[in-house]
Amino acid sequence: MPEYRLEWQKKNSNLITRVGTATLSRLFFIFSIDTPYYSIVLLRKEVFLIMSGHSHWSSIKHKKGATDLKRGKIFSKISRLISIASKEKGGDLESNPRLRVAIDKAKEANMPKDKIERAIKKGTGQLDGVKMEEIFYEAYGPAGIAIIIEGITDNKNRALAEIKHIISRFEGKLAETGSVQYLFDRKGEEWIPKYPIEITDEKTKNQLEKLFDALDENDDVQEIYSNLK
Repeated sequence: MPEYRLEWQKKNSNLITRVGTATLSRLFFIFSIDTPYYSIVLLRKEVFLIMSGHSHWSSIKHKKGATDLKRGKIFSKISRLISIASKEKGGDLESNPRLRVAIDKAKEANMPKDKIERAIKKGTGQLDGVKMEEIFYEAYGPAGIAIIIEGITDNKNRALAEIKHIISRFEGKLAETGSVQYLFDRKGEEWIPKYPIEITDEKTKNQLEKLFDALDENDDVQEIYSNLK
């Protein structure tokens, strides 16, 4: 039988008895009805409402919440890709290959159709008060690692402030335009480092990993490139 931390109320009684952890005995157990929040258990002559004390359902809720949050961030990033592609060459898939690629990504992520359509309208200017722009920042992280950040935002001032704050939290700093680009070659849509640097210090490696994670969590950031080997 499962183990519960019990809080029950006897049927036809106002008395609530709280106890610690207990294990239901098969000798008295007749049947139970389980829900995510509680179990209704029928023992000999009495019915108990038992609040589950184990963390299984809490874990499920936590994982679902984390998954929903992650999915929301993915949708947000893809929406911006769609909007900027629509802004550049319109909302027609046939004449806009960049939009086609962005929508393919949206479909792979199971992004709802209404969100895709809204993102296109944002880009084409059909929604008032929304202006999407591409952003590009150069920075140095811990141990002088060179970083290029590409993104899409509807508020450049906010994006700059947030990204600057993230970088400074991890002992990095924004750099002047051109002071990092020369360390990379542009190949297609990507930046390839000319001189990759290997970091052996674990503390520095962990700090860089946290920096990249924090940047990736920002909705405005689309791509992060570095010369970390």
